[in-house]
Amino acid sequence: MAGIRARTGTGALTITASATTTALAITAPTNQRVFISEITFSAKGVDATQTPLLIALNRYSAAPSSGTSVSPVKINSADDETIQTTSSKAYASAGTTSGIPLWQTYVSPNGGGYTWGPGNIGVIVCKGGETLGITITNSNGADITGEVGIGFEE
Repeated sequence: MAGIRARTGTGALTITASATTTALAITAPTNQRVFISEITFSAKGVDATQTPLLIALNRYSAAPSSGTSVSPVKINSADDETIQTTSSKAYASAGTTSGIPLWQTYVSPNGGGYTWGPGNIGVIVCKGGETLGITITNSNGADITGEVGIGFEE
C-alpha cells in the first residue's frame, strides 16, 4: 500500500427510469488492496414528489461489463506512483453481486447531494483483483440526471 489517495467519478449520468443502473465501479490491482474512503452522489431531479433512489455499494462475483473507462485522479498530483486501480461507468450489464450490499441508503433525487464517509464502520476494503460497484435503483417513471464518485486509497 503506497498511500496514494485518489478519486473517480461518472460526471453527468442518466439514471434510467424504472431500472437499476450500475453507475460506477472500481477494480483493485491484482495482489493489492484498495480502501474505499468516500462515496458521493448528487442528482438534478425536477419534481419534489419523486420517490427516493436506492444507492448501494456491492461486491461482485462476476463484474459488470460494457462500461465506459474512467481514469482515476490522484488527490495529490505530486505523488510519483502510478494509480493501478481501474474504473468504469455506465455499465450495459449489471454483473453478479455477491451477497448483500456492503452499504446502501435512500437519497432524494430532487436535487442536492449525499456523501458517505467511513464513520464508525471504518473504510471498506476492496481485495486485490476484486470489483466493487455502485448501483442506483430508480423506481420513478422518469430518467434522472445524477453524478456518482468514489474516493479511495491504494
